[in-house]
Amino acid sequence: MGWFELPDLAVLEGKVVVLTGGSLGIGAALVEHLYISGARVFFGDVLEEPATQLVERLTSSRPTDGEMPRIAFVRTDVSSYEDNLRLFDAAFSNCGRVDHAISVAAIGTRGRLCEPSLTLDTIREPIPTKIIDVNLTGVSYFTRIASVYLRQAAKFSGSPTNVIDKSIVLVSSVAGFIDSPGIELYQATKHGVLGLMRSLRSTLINSSPNPIRINAICPWFTETRLAKGVSSDWHANNLPVNQPIDVAKIIAGTMAASTLNGAALFVTGGRAWDVERGIDELQSQWLGEENHRAMVKGQAVLGNGDSWNSGLEGHGSGAG
Repeated sequence: MGWFELPDLAVLEGKVVVLTGGSLGIGAALVEHLYISGARVFFGDVLEEPATQLVERLTSSRPTDGEMPRIAFVRTDVSSYEDNLRLFDAAFSNCGRVDHAISVAAIGTRGRLCEPSLTLDTIREPIPTKIIDVNLTGVSYFTRIASVYLRQAAKFSGSPTNVIDKSIVLVSSVAGFIDSPGIELYQATKHGVLGLMRSLRSTLINSSPNPIRINAICPWFTETRLAKGVSSDWHANNLPVNQPIDVAKIIAGTMAASTLNGAALFVTGGRAWDVERGIDELQSQWLGEENHRAMVKGQAVLGNGDSWNSGLEGHGSGAG
């Protein structure tokens, strides 16, 4: 597992950044950190009041330069495809390009999926799917749309035309790779986010005209609203704690690290390690040497995955 060393954030000055979940917690800390670093930040959230207050506070202390917006809030429900489009449209129409896209928005879960108190009567009530709509479907919408806007040539003549670094950062969780009893659907969505990054890291990097890097962030305990239920026990046991700004700095560092692609950074106590590196380097040990060799060969045969889709043409869904 490789330790992630924060790079110089000077490269983010003037970059156009689109992010979701920017009103509170990690997202708000990231909005402020990027704005102070000189980036142009367009952020979305469903919480309008804290978002407006954040914009007013930042612009009053560091006024915009008058050329293009330095910061803008667009009300965004990430489970709405149209809202995601509107957020990217705002950045592209005002600045002529999008350089980095970060998906932070997520919600928690209440109650267990397989609650022991369920009966033959209560099991007839279906589970709410909002957490899947926000934490996984919304991230899929965001990533799909981001991949198109990041590929676009700069619209304005004043935009840079040299080699441009483009990236997507998806915020998963330690629940994306470690079992987390009691938050089953939340964990399933965060596994999905990590899987989304893994499935795209070898194809987006070959995008034309601009390669697109994609990485995931997997914070452990962070002092946000989602962690209130376990906060007292966590502190009582002297376990490592992230503040929102700690995670925000790692996300910004991931954006600035122009060679980082396909990483999943586990963030704890304000530091980060790439868990994907350990998984890849030790595959022959945990999978077995023979299976490892076959896996490498099989992955090469599958290539960019086009054969999966061509094989499904003309076939039904299997849903009956």
